[in-house]
Amino acid sequence: MTTGTLVVGGRSRVHRRTGPNYDLELWREVVGGRPRYETRVRMKLQFLFVEGTAGKLGDTQQRLFVHEWKRVVQRHWTRPSQRPAGGIGYPMALAFAFETRIGGIWLTDHWEIEVLCNEEPWWPAPEDPEKRVYGQVWERWRYGPGPQRLSRTGRLAWRNRVLLTQHANQVQQVVDGIDTIVSVHEFGHMLGGDTRADEYPPSSPHSADSTSVMHYGLGQRVRHVERLTDWGQAWAAAHEADLARRREAERMLPRRRRR
Repeated sequence: MTTGTLVVGGRSRVHRRTGPNYDLELWREVVGGRPRYETRVRMKLQFLFVEGTAGKLGDTQQRLFVHEWKRVVQRHWTRPSQRPAGGIGYPMALAFAFETRIGGIWLTDHWEIEVLCNEEPWWPAPEDPEKRVYGQVWERWRYGPGPQRLSRTGRLAWRNRVLLTQHANQVQQVVDGIDTIVSVHEFGHMLGGDTRADEYPPSSPHSADSTSVMHYGLGQRVRHVERLTDWGQAWAAAHEADLARRREAERMLPRRRRR
């Protein structure tokens, strides 16, 4: 976790936190004499393309998949600058930045995303061949130091790992009448927190919200991102309080000199 100010194009980065799933940054700018903030989620992602029932994607297709993955995720998860509910706090935007690589070895990435080239946008569940799996996420913190679980493609899940098919960036209807994009849904799991659990099981308190992105739809809800924006609000308040103390100290400085 680091503090300090980095100024880029009129914006200043006032706080940064690193983590196993992503890094967080808080950026500040002044508009009309008032501060606005942005919580920025940064992820390092390694894409691994795996041969499936339809063969394997070529190099150009792989690059197009990664480009489209970033586009649909940013489109559905980015939030414009908004005041928090109740008007307490600072205008806060939510943005996402991705550093990506295809293939190779990357020991410092946050996530490895395996993409199966399947004819269908799903694969049979190992425990139940009648069940269809459209995407899957494994987080390393769940397994601890013991025996590691194998992913669908046989790779050890000792790292944060996502499994998709090459259809995952396309609009689909897993349930009739409701559009979804698998990559967008699985990204919610990658964020962790309240988005770690699916909302479509009957046991979920949000099971009736069928158009939610963590259900079968594409609708982002405040509950999906408030942990991120609350982090930003807390550090924004701390930064503004620090600025106020500095301004007061500077205001008092001439008086001390006159004495």
